[in-house]
Amino acid sequence: MNLNQEVQNGLDAQKIIENEQVKNAFNSIRAGIIEKWRSCPIRDREGQHELKLMDKLLTDLEGYFKTVIESGKMAEFQLENEKKVEKLHKAGIMR
Repeated sequence: MNLNQEVQNGLDAQKIIENEQVKNAFNSIRAGIIEKWRSCPIRDREGQHELKLMDKLLTDLEGYFKTVIESGKMAEFQLENEKKVEKLHKAGIMR
């Protein structure tokens, strides 16, 4: 993947994660998991474990979007630096 694609992926991920419906979905799912966990009997270790896995998957999904966003920002920074270096080369300041 080239830097321009990484920047675009980051922007796309940013749009998704900032979308109100997506935010509401994440919050609603997390609240449902927490509510089910709180009402889960202590003896139901398997149910508790499954709820923990669900929460982990949701957290991992959020983390994925954040990683793509950060990668996009770093790619954008790198592209900007490459343009600056190119200008310096053209001006004869850097070789």
